[in-house]
Amino acid sequence: MRSQSLAKKTLAHILLISSAITLVIICAQVYSDYNADLSVINERLDNIERSYVSSIAKQTWDYSFDALKVTIEGIGQLPDVAYVKFINNEETEFTVSNLKEIKYPKERVYQVDYMTGKNAVNVGVLTVVVDLADVYERLINKSIFIASSQAIKTFLVSAFILYFIYKLIISRVNKATDFADSFSLDSLTNLEKQDFDSKDIIGSDELSKLLKAMTHMKKQLKEEISKREEDQRKLFEQATYDSLTKLVNRKYALDKLELLLIHAKRFKHSLAVIYLDIDHFKDINDTLGHDFGDELLKLAAKRIHDTVRKGDIACRLGGDEFLLILTNLNAPNGIEIVLDKLEECFLRPLQIFEHTVYVSLSIGISLYPVDGSSVRELIKHADIALYSAKKAGRNCHRYFESKMNTWAEKRLEMSSRLRTAISKQEFTIYCQPLLNIKNKKVIGAEALVRWFNNEDGITLPDSFIPLSEENGLIVVIGDQVAELVLATAVKWGLTWGGQFKVGINISARELREASFVERLTKQMKKYNMKSSSIEVEVTERILLDKSDKSVENLLKLASLGIKLSLDDFGTGYSSLSYLQKYPFNTLKLDRSFLTKVPADSKSAALSSAIIRLAHCLGFEVIAEGVETEEQYRFLEREGCDIVQGYYIAKPMSIQDFEEWMDQCGGTVDLKLDELPSTRQASI
Repeated sequence: MRSQSLAKKTLAHILLISSAITLVIICAQVYSDYNADLSVINERLDNIERSYVSSIAKQTWDYSFDALKVTIEGIGQLPDVAYVKFINNEETEFTVSNLKEIKYPKERVYQVDYMTGKNAVNVGVLTVVVDLADVYERLINKSIFIASSQAIKTFLVSAFILYFIYKLIISRVNKATDFADSFSLDSLTNLEKQDFDSKDIIGSDELSKLLKAMTHMKKQLKEEISKREEDQRKLFEQATYDSLTKLVNRKYALDKLELLLIHAKRFKHSLAVIYLDIDHFKDINDTLGHDFGDELLKLAAKRIHDTVRKGDIACRLGGDEFLLILTNLNAPNGIEIVLDKLEECFLRPLQIFEHTVYVSLSIGISLYPVDGSSVRELIKHADIALYSAKKAGRNCHRYFESKMNTWAEKRLEMSSRLRTAISKQEFTIYCQPLLNIKNKKVIGAEALVRWFNNEDGITLPDSFIPLSEENGLIVVIGDQVAELVLATAVKWGLTWGGQFKVGINISARELREASFVERLTKQMKKYNMKSSSIEVEVTERILLDKSDKSVENLLKLASLGIKLSLDDFGTGYSSLSYLQKYPFNTLKLDRSFLTKVPADSKSAALSSAIIRLAHCLGFEVIAEGVETEEQYRFLEREGCDIVQGYYIAKPMSIQDFEEWMDQCGGTVDLKLDELPSTRQASI
């Protein structure tokens, strides 16, 4: 049995307490027996006085010394009497002594008186001495017996108590101690291991409850630690990994790039930062839905991750943009190997749900130390190179070149100037007449945005519209332009009649805005204008957005009575079946079809086919970019409804347009060889 201080302490306390109690009991018992023996002796001495003193008095009075002697000897024979002595008045002494040595004497002296009549005459003194040695001996023997028996009883009772204490308490406390001593986080991994016997915890006593609580504590602690570990793992993943693709996120990649740059500087290694995104991902996402887009990103991320080496980093920056960091580029063609792998793996189609899609990547590359020595520079230059790849037609890669930086700075400067232009409301509109080819009447105009300031004069939309669509400024610019168009349309409606319409171009970015129709409707109410006075023109690229907010907004515009015109028809990716699904009223034949008309038979045939198709579907046809009489005559013969272009008039400011209308009276006679004033209109 192992050392148990609690058991020793318990036994010591039990023995001490029980011994003290036993001692008290023994003392009480001995004292009681001692008093009993003394009582017997005292009673005997009292009997001597009652039974013998009167006889001794008479025998002494009568001088019956022989009888007196016998009486004295009789007293001497009594138990415990050790010595008897009687001395009469005549100094005669009668003595009986049973012991040579009296150890514990107790003496009683009696005055012996003889009654003569009513008077008592003292005849002598009787002395009786008893020896208490036998009493004390019996007392000692009895005490020893009682003490021994009580000690044995106390020890046995203590042993039994200790045994039960050990079985019921100490052994289970020892198990709890062992549990506490051996407890560690590692021991929590095996919850199947029983720390206590089942019999130790099946009861309802305090220790059973304690052991149950310790077992439950271990289980709960394991669950809590597991939960915290899981929470920490999730927090680490959230802080480190992209939740969708499981690639590392932007923060982790940039922090890692910072460390890799330090290592590269120390050991004079090179590394590459590759910026890439999925071509036309927005179109795919809007067309097939966000779930499809998410699945595409996950599959693309896996292919990208499988392409790079173990020590390289593949990161998702956000959206469809990814970042690769290639380290230790000892081989001169190390980057090209990775690029070839990327190109090869994306040549294979992606099977997503029930669709098979092909995607390509646009890639921008910057190198350390050639293109920068900091994270910011390398990321910036890779982004610039990526934009150059997109501008080059996508599905290609471009290395950063210093001249790209100049171009990017100009682009940044243009963005800043656009914001200033918005705040100063520097945007205006130029209008190009729409001519009814049958009656030669001007039925309206297309409003074209221009950017005007005193320093640069007029800036054409091709210089700023693409950039404004990218950075989202087109939405604010569109609102300002719509305000000008609506105010002008109201004025012209009052001047030239309610049928005079103004066409306004809406970008795909504007049409995707959830609040677009609401904002346009609010502006129309402001000017109290009829919906028939304006015609919203959109490009056929909008038709790809069949799952986007664009379709919903188109339907809302049609429900408000606003006419819709499909611009640049035939130059995009639209299916002819879309024409019967969307609420368009007008098709605009793109200028690219008329460039070689009527000399080129294929261009002429294609233009004629589009016009006939539009008429068959109930659409009105507007031909834009009409610049020659031959093109005009061709369109007239083919039954085109409306024409616009330099042959009629160039785009003009609002004031010039109004003066031009006053000059021609709203009717343009194109049968003459020369058209006064029309070709001198402002650009």
